[in-house]
Amino acid sequence: MSAGYDYGNARVAGLRSRLLDAACLRRLGQASGPGDFRALLGQEPDWRSLESSPGEAGRDARSAAEELVERWRSTRQRSLLRFYEPPIRRLVEALVMPLDEERVIAILRRRRAGTRDAEGAILAPGALLDRAALERLARLPSDATLLRALGETGLLAPEAAAALAALAGEASSAGEPEARTAALEAGLREAVERARARRAGGRGPDAAFVRALLAREAADRAAVAAELAASGPTPATLLDRALLLARWSELEHRAHRDPLGIGPVAAYVAAVELTVVRLRAILARVAGAWRDADAAPYLAASPGR
Repeated sequence: MSAGYDYGNARVAGLRSRLLDAACLRRLGQASGPGDFRALLGQEPDWRSLESSPGEAGRDARSAAEELVERWRSTRQRSLLRFYEPPIRRLVEALVMPLDEERVIAILRRRRAGTRDAEGAILAPGALLDRAALERLARLPSDATLLRALGETGLLAPEAAAALAALAGEASSAGEPEARTAALEAGLREAVERARARRAGGRGPDAAFVRALLAREAADRAAVAAELAASGPTPATLLDRALLLARWSELEHRAHRDPLGIGPVAAYVAAVELTVVRLRAILARVAGAWRDADAAPYLAASPGR
């Protein structure tokens, strides 16, 4: 047993008890539209405390609902960092850092699309990077300066951020735009994965568990990439969905074992991600963008409670 998990894991157990259950998901699936979906969601105990964001009033009903879901995702994953002290906190960071990677990529894409307001890509904060940090990054004059600044945030080591900045400089001067974009995003993902691996580099069963999880994620990504090369985007998307749902569903069961270890934290992160996927599928259906058959695979896995 590892010392230091008692308080944090008790808090995580409390958060798990507030996850949406199957009955709630069915009620949301009967919503008359995105506005009704958002109103129903806002009545749930774990969602009532989420305040409206400044930009939400100007969004259409579906976009406002999507933003609410994303803010809940950020709030719940960010909160985990407060419950643990180092060295456990470093393992928790390794579990939630993909959220920060997503936020930085969203800013980069908005900048490259020619949208002047890169801050508009920030629907919600990351895990390590709060909204203020993301807004500062979005205001920097170039991709290279933005990526270099990641070394000052604690997300990446300064040398890793400097290497990314150099890659951005090279990408801006050669190659097709799509290829440059793909290379830069791939470099960022690799840098984040190396940073996650360093955080999980310690001794003991908890660090080993996180390293095994990172290896599983890497193997799944490699399988999807191979499927994309061999069969095209549609089969690759189906495989990606199947692997994600299988991994998250398996991790959910860790909540009931190893109460004084990292397992319940990983299980809760997986439960949050699985909840978000289900909510997005339900929202797409009630908004008329998906049929029942489109949403069904995302709702088939067992609920988190």
